[in-house]
Amino acid sequence: MGLVDRQALREELLRLLREDVEFRYAVAGLLGFEEILRRMDERDRRLEECLRAIRDLQQQVAEHSKAIRDLQQQVVEHSKAIRDLQQQVRSLQQQVIEHTKAICDLQKEMYELKDRVEGLRSAVRGLGRSLGLSFEHLAAVFLSDLLKAWGVPEEKVRVRLRAHILNLQTGERLEIDLINYDPLVIAEVTTYTTDADAEVKKLLDRVKAAEALLGRKTLYKLLFVFNAPYEVLEKLRSLCKQHGILLYYGLEVPGTTILLE
Repeated sequence: MGLVDRQALREELLRLLREDVEFRYAVAGLLGFEEILRRMDERDRRLEECLRAIRDLQQQVAEHSKAIRDLQQQVVEHSKAIRDLQQQVRSLQQQVIEHTKAICDLQKEMYELKDRVEGLRSAVRGLGRSLGLSFEHLAAVFLSDLLKAWGVPEEKVRVRLRAHILNLQTGERLEIDLINYDPLVIAEVTTYTTDADAEVKKLLDRVKAAEALLGRKTLYKLLFVFNAPYEVLEKLRSLCKQHGILLYYGLEVPGTTILLE
């Protein structure tokens, strides 16, 4: 066999050993290495499986690491949000403290103002009681002038002060503050009131009793009020308009009235 043939044979053998597994095992078997090669191949296979498992685990670790970083970022954001909320809570608590103090101060002022208003009302009621007779006389003169201005003949203008009539239904004697008998004109006078319904009812009861007793209709019904809280006057306006009553009252100021107009 020539040198060239040997060289070609050697290269072919090496190629078969690299590429042909069965040939490689056959040669190894002849040389006594077959079992070793099989074990090495098995170990390579298992090593490859381990490597694949490691790569899978590495991928899972990477995914978990990303999830952990995302959670850590969320924790940071939530911690900041919690700190902001805590700051807001502290701010609101401070506002509550300030508002509570302001409310307490306002309540104190309100109580003080209420005491002053009650004192003023007591003084006005006392003044009303002391001037009651004078105010009724003033209202009588005012009513006489009204009747003349409305065309009632002067000889028929005879306004009586504190007249008494009999209620035919109950037998009760009723006092009428101001009355003109012909034409029939009835007026009630009050220096101070807090009950609009009671004042209007009192006047209407006397009008009804007088009409039944005298047998004639009332030409005018009037109510003179010297002093009353604003809201009472508002209700008096409504009731008097509803029942055809002429209302004369003092000059209104917040909470009370002081001057006749």
